[in-house]
Amino acid sequence: MLKIKSNNLKRNLTNLVAIIICYSPLNFAYQHNGDDVYNGESIIDLTVKYAYLKLENLSKLCLKARTCDLNQSEESLLEIIISTLPVEQVNENQITILSSKDRPELFLIDNEMKVAVTGSYVSSPIFLNRELLYKKNETNLNLIPLSLAEIAGILIHEMGHHHGNFSESELDGLAAKITMFLNRHIEMLPQLPRQKELSGLLVNSDNKNGFPEFILSSGEDFISLASELKDEFYCPAESIFKRRGKKPISVFLFNLHWSNNGQLNSEGKYSLIGNLILNCENAQKNIEIINDYKIFISFKLKDYSNMQSAVIDKSSIYSEEFYEPRWKLF
Repeated sequence: MLKIKSNNLKRNLTNLVAIIICYSPLNFAYQHNGDDVYNGESIIDLTVKYAYLKLENLSKLCLKARTCDLNQSEESLLEIIISTLPVEQVNENQITILSSKDRPELFLIDNEMKVAVTGSYVSSPIFLNRELLYKKNETNLNLIPLSLAEIAGILIHEMGHHHGNFSESELDGLAAKITMFLNRHIEMLPQLPRQKELSGLLVNSDNKNGFPEFILSSGEDFISLASELKDEFYCPAESIFKRRGKKPISVFLFNLHWSNNGQLNSEGKYSLIGNLILNCENAQKNIEIINDYKIFISFKLKDYSNMQSAVIDKSSIYSEEFYEPRWKLF
């Protein structure tokens, strides 16, 4: 049995985002009544913890995105769920993972085994059925843990029960839209293949006014750089006398990767570089797509002699947009 305490969510979450990417679906196996174990907890336990910790961020991405395709009722419910998340997490043991083999009566409702059950009020306990947090892979030979996007959808479904008499089909519809949206937009960025200490999570919004969400993770430390990056994004200057132009209407960040082969640079920093697509409004009020710019991100770790306990030095975080034409003369 696993209980998740909201005030200790970061504990033992040593870079879950790296773990998720390092273990491809074909490598997961249902071993000893669970999947591969990291620091005493299975991958699915860590995935549930991370989804619960970042549920507000993940849900807001869908809420703001055009292609999440929420109807008015779904949008209103998701807004309510997001607004009450702080109250939900007052319950330190809100999320518990149990085996339906041990508690079949808890999950068997109307002759159907449920993946999760909960109460009808905000902060009600949510019980997850461990056996149903896995699915068959493409070969049907092994069971693999549900993805971060799928777990987020399940949690939203259950919290929907805390806000009125919504039907299962209504909540299934909302959860499915969130899951499909996140599956399309989440990109995991481990510092090095199969390492578990330092990584990033990138989520692009396809909203016409959207900007990317980027989360750095080191040891037990999670930091969102969304606001820092948004401050750094600028359109090209309109004259040679200006260093920067107007702020873009939206930005898409792609091909983000660790530079220097993921190793420390000469300044003792880790760094990433990615390509930008800037949607900019010109003097004629027309939208221009600019793709000749990149973003540089760097930061230091405190006590990186022990990567599992290293934290990100927030004062060292640096980001800069720079021009690099797609064509070059050789």
